[in-house]
Amino acid sequence: METQTWLFELEGEHRDLETIVELFGDCNQLLPAEGKWLLLTTLPSSMGAPDVRVVAGERLARFNASAQVTYGNHENVRLGAMSCVDPSGGPATQFISATGIAGQSRVGGGKLIADRLLAAADKDEYFDRALYLFGVVPHDWRGLSVVLDVGKEGNGKERGLIAKGWVPGSSIVDFRETANSFRAVGHQARHGGVKTGVPHASQSLEEARAMIRTILEKWARDLA
Repeated sequence: METQTWLFELEGEHRDLETIVELFGDCNQLLPAEGKWLLLTTLPSSMGAPDVRVVAGERLARFNASAQVTYGNHENVRLGAMSCVDPSGGPATQFISATGIAGQSRVGGGKLIADRLLAAADKDEYFDRALYLFGVVPHDWRGLSVVLDVGKEGNGKERGLIAKGWVPGSSIVDFRETANSFRAVGHQARHGGVKTGVPHASQSLEEARAMIRTILEKWARDLA
């Protein structure tokens, strides 16, 4: 099967780009080029550019999700301009030169966690879907609910997930009750009815985000 290598310029804040490079720079999928970083992906030559971008976007989503689980304050890096590598050895599309990627560094030691997350994604289809979603959905009540839904599906529903002991069972219940209640979180709620649901949020959104990160990290550890 003939293949084609594509390059995608990565866009984002310097610190977030640094994080992606720190965690995944040795996976042979990232390439420095004139002060920027490129994501490499090799796919069948029969695939058109739109489909190639989808595949690359899914890969980057897992990178972003892993960085978010690892550090918590990561902002998603995005795919920018794309180009093909000339099979004859000629240069790919030229990228505009930029200043060197420099910025604030995060506390090190996150690579072990990130590697474990990606390894777990290769082992378990439910974890893979949850990690991907965590990398693409907004981290609001609805988005986090989608991620938690997969966690429940892959671990024996809510009761089974609670039994894992990764987070206190009360936290999972508080999340469900808050996320489902229009009275508690308004238009961010999963449901619009006002006759049911808790009257006040029993968990903050920051607590909910931290809970989902913890579930993903400990789920990956168990799979490893």
